Amino acid sequence: MTKISSGAIQPKIFQTDSLKVGDPSTKKTSLSKTLKAIFSKGSAHFPQPKNSYSLIRTPPQETPKLSIMPTKPTYFQERSADDITQKDRETLALDANIAAYPYHQNIEKLTVGANKKESWDLARNLALDAGKGADLSTKGSKGFIYDKKSGLTAYILHNPKSKEVRLVFGGTSSGKHTGGIIRRSVLNGAFSLPQWLGNYKNAISNKIPKSYVQAKKLTNIVKAKMESDPNYQGYTLKLSGHSKGAGEAAYAALSQDKPLQALCFSSAQLGSKMREDISDTNKEKAPECISHYAIQGDIVPNMDVLRKHLGHLGTLTTIPAKSPLDGPLDRHDKFHQHISSFAGLK
Repeated sequence: MTKISSGAIQPKIFQTDSLKVGDPSTKKTSLSKTLKAIFSKGSAHFPQPKNSYSLIRTPPQETPKLSIMPTKPTYFQERSADDITQKDRETLALDANIAAYPYHQNIEKLTVGANKKESWDLARNLALDAGKGADLSTKGSKGFIYDKKSGLTAYILHNPKSKEVRLVFGGTSSGKHTGGIIRRSVLNGAFSLPQWLGNYKNAISNKIPKSYVQAKKLTNIVKAKMESDPNYQGYTLKLSGHSKGAGEAAYAALSQDKPLQALCFSSAQLGSKMREDISDTNKEKAPECISHYAIQGDIVPNMDVLRKHLGHLGTLTTIPAKSPLDGPLDRHDKFHQHISSFAGLK
């Protein structure tokens, strides 16, 4: 048989990291002393047992102050066509016909009432002087300024009643000849090829086409000529255009020391390279200076869907098409007719 030794039973001792559980040498804190400390000094001051874990939660650290990030400026916004009053719709229809002038070149379409002296006309002398100053070819009798190598086309119109000069840039297929888009593209072939190359340079290569640089320079010269010409004292200068010409108008208007007003129709979007070339100060003013109008379903003003570096600067209003049966090309090329329909004029 196994002999059992006599004597007191020894308790088992379990070792933890900092405490021996069951060790009779460990001192215990009396309950009365603990309660007294809690009521008199708070729980953070009650006596802690030796070699025990603290039961008091560590005081929370101070919550860091949140820094408010500055709001990023908005260079582009949209508005609803429903916000345009009937009177403004009629004015918009006239502005659209002015933007389409490089395609029809019919001053009668810009006449308001019977008094031609109070309507739009060609600013022939101003066009001749400004074109020469910008090293561009001119046809002063038509108020026409152009460069076949870059594809730039522009007309200068003025209105003595409203005291306004309008510098209008033509889009792709604009040139010396008028008519529908097919006829223009063929007869203005010498212009169309460099115009398409400029479109490629902006939309695909993300570079600044030469015609955009020329538009910027021409705008600056027209402004300077107006300031020095007594005949244009009190006049304001606005820019306009369609498609590529609208892109040139927006870029030129925002590239001046002080941004100019621009009315842009079916606008080609600017590449990120061009947008970066414009100062942040002027880009912040874009929504109030640059007005874009696009016909619903026209792909040209929405090319950023395919090319992410493209974008508008300014305020865009989308106008409903006159008929759901009209295709994308019709909505782009005949934009002025869709806007006239929107105004209830046709």
